[in-house]
Amino acid sequence: MNRTQIIQNLRVSGRLKGKKPAVIFLKKNEGGIYNKGVAYFVMTEKNGKLNFQRLTSITKSLKPEDDFSIELKDFCEYIFVKKSFYNILCLYNNKKQYLEINYDRGTPDTYKTEENISLLIDMLNEMGYKELKLNE
Repeated sequence: MNRTQIIQNLRVSGRLKGKKPAVIFLKKNEGGIYNKGVAYFVMTEKNGKLNFQRLTSITKSLKPEDDFSIELKDFCEYIFVKKSFYNILCLYNNKKQYLEINYDRGTPDTYKTEENISLLIDMLNEMGYKELKLNE
């Protein structure tokens, strides 16, 4: 999958729903916010809202019927975890429900995603979100 090309095609076609695009994947977990199977999305931010545009499994084209958005103001804390080949940004709300945003790292086509997630984390810090550590 060429993440850079996916983002560029969406930009050119005017189909991105926000700024700071990142190709991420979500998977079913106990967090209570996303309860479907593993799927790739283009995540963007616009006006305090995270937009998730679903990509199809094979062609990586958009699948609009599975798109969704979440208000950033609904969250108050986050955890950032680095793994060998991917990172996790986990957003928590006041009810301790969470959204686990996974993204690949360390390859040339993941650079923009890594940079844009870093900008999103900076934005969370500016908004006063508390960064939790794994042992808290």
